[in-house]
Amino acid sequence: MEIHPKALKLLRKTVDNGGKISSNEVVGMSHGDIVRPGKWLEEKGLAKVTEKRTKKYHLTEKGEEAFENGFPEEILLKKLEEKPGKIEDIKKEISAFNIALGQSKKNNWINIISEDGSKKLEITKKGRKKIKKGFKENKALRKIKENEVVDKKLLEKLVKRGIIEAEEQVEHIIEITKKGKKFYEENDESQEKIGDLKNKHLKDGEWKKRGLREYNVDIVPDAKRPGKKQPYRQYLDIVRQKFTSMGFKEAKTPYVETEFWNFDALFQAQDHPAREIHDKFELENPEYGDLEDDEIVKKVKEMHERGGEIESKGWNYEWSKKQASKLMLRSQTTATTIRYLARDIGCPAKIFAIDRNFRYDDIDRTHFIEFYQAEGIVKAENLSLKHLFGYLEVFGKEIAGAEKIRFRPNYFPFTEPSVELDAYHPEIGWIELGGAGLFRPEVRNPLGVKEPVIAWGMGIDRIAMFKLGKDDIRQLVFPQDIEELKKTRAVRLR
Repeated sequence: MEIHPKALKLLRKTVDNGGKISSNEVVGMSHGDIVRPGKWLEEKGLAKVTEKRTKKYHLTEKGEEAFENGFPEEILLKKLEEKPGKIEDIKKEISAFNIALGQSKKNNWINIISEDGSKKLEITKKGRKKIKKGFKENKALRKIKENEVVDKKLLEKLVKRGIIEAEEQVEHIIEITKKGKKFYEENDESQEKIGDLKNKHLKDGEWKKRGLREYNVDIVPDAKRPGKKQPYRQYLDIVRQKFTSMGFKEAKTPYVETEFWNFDALFQAQDHPAREIHDKFELENPEYGDLEDDEIVKKVKEMHERGGEIESKGWNYEWSKKQASKLMLRSQTTATTIRYLARDIGCPAKIFAIDRNFRYDDIDRTHFIEFYQAEGIVKAENLSLKHLFGYLEVFGKEIAGAEKIRFRPNYFPFTEPSVELDAYHPEIGWIELGGAGLFRPEVRNPLGVKEPVIAWGMGIDRIAMFKLGKDDIRQLVFPQDIEELKKTRAVRLR
């Protein structure tokens, strides 16, 4: 049997110390050179290792001050023993006056009396007796500095007051076994094999005499568990990288949004069913927010009521600015991209957002009340539905990893034509990934956008289910299997 040179060194020191040694007693070896070799010896049955944990106390900065000058309450009592005094005067002379006052009052060492419109302090009989008897806390501080035993309750009291701090110390006791003693007798230092081959061993031929230490290459090392993002978070970073590699810029806005940007700016009528409490989360306090751009607000109002300046009839109802000002948790990331479209982002332009949205839903394998959405818009001359299909194919096949995708015609208030993207999951079947289309003129016109804009909003949670092999959205967003998380490889982005 062979053991590591450090373990053999520790074994010799243990034998020389009478067969038992503490990690606090070993000279010439670091704590790490004792603990690990000790475990090696124990694994081979050559020694027994026990762990002893103790607390060592030391004075804090406040403790050192109390040790030098006395506790605040002690200083206060000695001052009052000479003569009573006004609180306002004594307060100026004692730095920790509030502590001194609190401790003294709690123990009935002082009285507070009112005299001539001011409050005075005077020492009680109990306070005089306390001075005569002395403060056991002072003795405790001296004992702590000299590493002597102190009453446990008093220690806890001093720790609570911030006078002392506890530091845990770990001591390892290595005790040689009969097997270890026999091994030691049969393996003297001259027979120790070489573990680290150096030039001098080759020059003087020492390696021939002592031999080379064997290594077991079949032993599996301890797994490293470095900090890393959970799999879904890593996947979102990969999708972000995919967007940026295609020339997109990321957009960010707060979770709390006004109905104006979440609905009205998207030409979604104020009496649309999706605005009911069943589909969105409203804020109770504050209930309303500010609508910043009056010109855009005015044009959106005209578009809803009469169709604005284009050949549109609008929605033919009286638009409410108050309704548009209502605050809610964002139900779609289109609210983010439409805000950016309202800015002067130039042409051509590509904007994307990957962020959380909130929408009331029945929770099941593919639905949850909060979800991530991958939203994008492309603004350029001569865009058509064919360009949109190209982007959607990237989503379905490259980002989701689905082998089969399909497009279905659908209706959205803010796009025309509109399509739905589905992908086939081998376990679940066809899953709806999201909707897309070309922004209607009713959306673009109030924002001053003349060029065509293609837009999409994808449930990135569902796309990730394909890529990560999940069949339940709850396992994806809130993973419970710790072992699976440990085994997940960290993704290196380029």
